[in-house]
Amino acid sequence: MVAEKQRKPVDQAVWAFWPKVVLKKWLNLRSKDSNSNTNSEDDLDGDVKIPGESDEESRPAAPFRLLRRQNSATMRAEYIDTRELRVFVGTFNAAGIPPSPSSGPDIAEWMDIDLAGGDGEQADVYVLGFQEVVPLNAGVVSGAEDLGPGMAWEELIRDTLRRAGSRPRCRSHPATPARSFHGDDTDTSDRVSLAWPEPPLHLLAKLTTADLGNYNEKKEKKDCEPFVRMVSKQMVGIFLTVWVRRELRKFVHNIKVSTVGVGATGKAGNKGAVSASMSIHQTTFCFVCTHLAAGERPADLLKRNTDVHEIHRRTRFSAASNAAGLELPREIHDHERIFWLGDLNYRIEVPYDRAHGLVAAMDWAGLAEKDQLKRELRKGRAFEGWAEGALEFAPTYKYEIGPPAQKSRYIGDDGKGGRRTPAWCDRVLSYGKGLRLLRYTRVEMATSDHRPVAATYGAEVEVFCGRKLQRVLALTTAKVERGEAAAVVPRPPPDLEF
Repeated sequence: MVAEKQRKPVDQAVWAFWPKVVLKKWLNLRSKDSNSNTNSEDDLDGDVKIPGESDEESRPAAPFRLLRRQNSATMRAEYIDTRELRVFVGTFNAAGIPPSPSSGPDIAEWMDIDLAGGDGEQADVYVLGFQEVVPLNAGVVSGAEDLGPGMAWEELIRDTLRRAGSRPRCRSHPATPARSFHGDDTDTSDRVSLAWPEPPLHLLAKLTTADLGNYNEKKEKKDCEPFVRMVSKQMVGIFLTVWVRRELRKFVHNIKVSTVGVGATGKAGNKGAVSASMSIHQTTFCFVCTHLAAGERPADLLKRNTDVHEIHRRTRFSAASNAAGLELPREIHDHERIFWLGDLNYRIEVPYDRAHGLVAAMDWAGLAEKDQLKRELRKGRAFEGWAEGALEFAPTYKYEIGPPAQKSRYIGDDGKGGRRTPAWCDRVLSYGKGLRLLRYTRVEMATSDHRPVAATYGAEVEVFCGRKLQRVLALTTAKVERGEAAAVVPRPPPDLEF
C-alpha cells in the first residue's frame, strides 16, 4: 500500500503508452528514417519446429482456458479482414494397390488440376485422404506399418503439384478485395506475450512437437516447389496428407494430429480416423480422414454410426497453448472449419435390381432418397449439423478390378460372382460457417474397386489487416497525446514482455 502511494506520477504516463509500443512491435513499424525491410522467400521456413528438435523457447505455456473470440464483432472489425481460400478435399480407397512409379495413375483430374493450361483455378490448400493404401489382411493390421505405399502416393501428389505450379495461377472469376488481400507480414522475432487486441495465431503460434507423421521432414527447394507438404500421417491403411501454396505456408501453424482406431476389438487401426488440426491465418481448420465399418446388414449401419460417435469422442489434439497462453482446439468441434472425408461405407437401401435400374437411368435423386447417410443426416443420428453436396454422380462402389473392359462394370453386372448393390461409400462432408461448396463429383480413375471423390470449397479465413491496425495505432496515439490514455488503458498486464 505504501509502495503504491509512493509510485511516481511519471509511471502512469509510461504505462499509458504500452498499447502504442505493443502495436509497433506487432506490426514491426519503424521510424520514417529507418530502412524498409520485408520478409523474403528465404524466411518461409524459418520458424518451423521440426519434430525431434529441441527448442526451449517453443515450450508451450501452462494451458488455461481462454476463448479466442473474446472481443466483440465491432472491435474485431477494427483490425480483421476476411479472405477466401480455395480448398480441395479428395478421398480415394486405393484397394491396397500402390501407384506405379512409371504409369501413375494420373491424379491431376482428381485434384481438379488442368495441366493443359486451361483457365481453371487451382486450390490454395490440397487435402487428400486415402483408405486401404495397404491390403487389409491380418498380417498388416497386427504387424509393423508399411509406409512405402503412402510415400509413393505422396511423391505422386508432389509431382502433380509441381507440374501444376509450372504454369501461371488463374482465376475463374474476378478477385474481390477480401479474396485478394493477403494480410501484412510481421517480424516473428518480436513476440509479445499478450492477448490484446487478440493473439495473432500466425505470429505467436508455435508448431507443436506432436507426432506429425511417419515421414522425415524435408525442406523442399524453394525455387522449384510451388506447394509445401504441411503434414502426412498414416495409420495402417488410412493415410492423410495436407499441402498448401508456398506463399501461404508462413501463415499455417499449430499443426497437430490425432489417430483413433475403431476396428477389431474397437481399437484396431484397420478402421478409424486420422485427423489433422491447424490454424491458417486467424482461423482454425480440422481435417478428418476415416474408414468406417463395411457391410449391408442393419447391424453394419449401427456400427458405422457408432464409429462416427467414437471418432468424435476419442479424437483429441495435444492440450498445448501457444505463446500467448491461448488454448488451441482440443476436439473436432473446437475448430471453425471442419472437413470429414473418407470411405464412410454407407449404403443404398434398395433391392439390387432396382438400384441397377436407377443407375442405368442416371436417376441420382431417386437413389439419394434411399441413401443411408442422407437419411442419417436428416434424422440427426450421425453427423448432426454437418453438410454435404448433392449426389449428382454415379455410385462410387463396387467396381470390377481387372482388364480394361471390366473396369467400368459394377460387381455382378455380368451375372457372375457375388451381387453387390452399388453405393456412394466415398464422401466429403463439412461443418462450420464460412464454407461455400464449389464442386462435388467423382472421377474415373479405374485402378480400384472404388472411384475417387473430389470436393472444392471456398473457405473464409480471418486475417490481420495492417492498414486497420495502423489506424487503431494512430487513434491510440492521438488519445495518448491528448492525455486521455489513462482512461483508455489504465494499466498493462503484469506479464507484458518483449
